[in-house]
Amino acid sequence: MSIGFCETNEYEETVTMVEGIEKMRVGDDALDLVFRKARTYNAWLPKPVPDELLQQLYDTLKWGPTSANISPARFLFIRSAAAKERLRPSLAPGNVQKTMAAPVTVIIAYDLKFYDKVPGCFQTSQACAIGLWITRS
Repeated sequence: MSIGFCETNEYEETVTMVEGIEKMRVGDDALDLVFRKARTYNAWLPKPVPDELLQQLYDTLKWGPTSANISPARFLFIRSAAAKERLRPSLAPGNVQKTMAAPVTVIIAYDLKFYDKVPGCFQTSQACAIGLWITRS
């Protein structure tokens, strides 16, 4: 019995892969913005955040790594004082004042049964496998 092997030029494949990685390299400005100089903010401006900006944020988030274009991530954006009050018991003491003062708070959750939505979503759109809710109440 003979076993056949597919002949490939591993050197050429490696060079092509390295060239591809070089083309995708992120510049220092982007790395500074996202990693090196990024900071956590602890205070907020007293001005509303438009729905369009939240939608733009969500549209960027949904492009994160997925498997089969599905994601268990769920995002709930809350604005109203009443909704934030319902959230208050779940907050760490050091986060209460900041959360109450923020113009928008986002709850990021994980849908443990996200796979239930896969059959209906896989063939159509990623949008039905990722949840986005913007609420004013």
